[in-house]
Order: sequence, then structure tokens, then C-alpha cells
Amino acid sequence: MSLRKLLPYPVPGNWRKAIWPGFELCVIRLVCEACVRLRTDNRRRADWEERQYSWAVHRHLENLCLEQNLSFSPRYDLHELTEDDFAAGVSPKTAALLDLCIRWHQHIPEVRFAIEAKILVVKTRGSYYPGGCRNEYVNKGMKRFFEGRYGQGMPSGAMLGYILDGTAAEVVPKISAQITEEASSNCEAMPHVETPFEGIVRHTTTHMLNDNLWTRLHHVFVEQAAIQEAGSSTGSGNLDV
Repeated sequence: MSLRKLLPYPVPGNWRKAIWPGFELCVIRLVCEACVRLRTDNRRRADWEERQYSWAVHRHLENLCLEQNLSFSPRYDLHELTEDDFAAGVSPKTAALLDLCIRWHQHIPEVRFAIEAKILVVKTRGSYYPGGCRNEYVNKGMKRFFEGRYGQGMPSGAMLGYILDGTAAEVVPKISAQITEEASSNCEAMPHVETPFEGIVRHTTTHMLNDNLWTRLHHVFVEQAAIQEAGSSTGSGNLDV
């Protein structure tokens, strides 16, 4: 018997219909609000990597939940390991590590919204170059959702793109083109979604899973995630491979 069945906080049987739609909308709004705060976070440094950006977003999510009196529970570096997988012998050492996750309730880990974050650039910036970042975003981020490694059993999840230079208008078309070229993506579209948050651009994609079910991915792009310093080095410029 699973230990979850003995706890006083069981998973609501109708959570997909009664809980998820409102939870999903609220989470996306919170993520956008947290990213707005990230853009003006005075703790940012020029040498920040993806983990620093994600940790800052995590802290902003926690503060937003506290300010808005929400029962949601943001998590950072969460191992994607279900009770069934653990009971079957899967080790936490081999479980996928998720950048960010928001639980619907701190005592109910099953209902959760998974978020994977990646760095994106228009011009080479240090060790980041456009083609490599896009490949990370699509093949080491998105694909892990519809392969069931991230957000297993959840109706939707999100990709979070920290754009260090350039704009979403420059980044998104090339990501969309790569998604279309990937036959295994089974992607339906990448339409733009209007958002009132300055510097935050949203898109969505839907993907066919192996069990003939569709999953939805939200794409939240944060423009000017990095601090903008005069004369900062961007490597060799427009290298795009």
C-alpha cells in the first residue's frame, strides 16, 4: 500500500476537471509576475547562469504566493519521481531533475505544474550561442515533457526562456522552425498569447504523446533577463550554428 493512502490529504479524484484548469491559469500568471520581478532584480550579476535565474524566479514565486495568500508550494530542483515509480524500484539518483515546480498544495505532490528553464541568446554571449541554446531548449527541455520525464501525468507544463540579449521576436521563429522540423515533436502550433506583462512574451504548443493523448506546453520568454551593461562582451557576434 502506498503511504499516500494513509495521509490526511488525499488527491481529489476529479482534480483534472475541478482543480487543474484554474490552477494552470493561476500558475502561468504567477510565473509571468515572477519574471517581471526578475527583470528588475538588483541581485542580478553579469556572470549569472541558468540556475541563478531560476533560483531568483523561485524566490519571487514564493513571495508572490505569500503576498496573495495562495496555498501553492513552489519548488526548486525537484526530482520527478512518483510514488509508483519509487515503489517499482526507480532511484532518485536516476530521476529527472526539474528546474521549477509549483505544487497545488504543499501536502499533495501529485498535482503539480512542472517548469523547465533554458538560456536563449540572439548573439553569442560567453559560452552561449544561438543554435546551441535552441537545441537545449527543444531537445533537452521540451522533449522531456512529451517523453514523460517532466510533468509525468500532468495535462500541461511550461518552458521558461531567459533571453539574455535580443527579443522574443528574434528568438521564437527559429525555435518554432526547429520544433516543426523535429518529426518526433508531433507539434500542432506555436501561437502567440497576449500578456499584459512588460518584457514577457507567451506562446503555446500542443504535443501528441505516445499514448495518443495531447499535452500543452506554455512558453514564457523573459526579454532582457540579463543585466544590460555598456560595453559588455557578446563573444563573436552573430554566430548562429
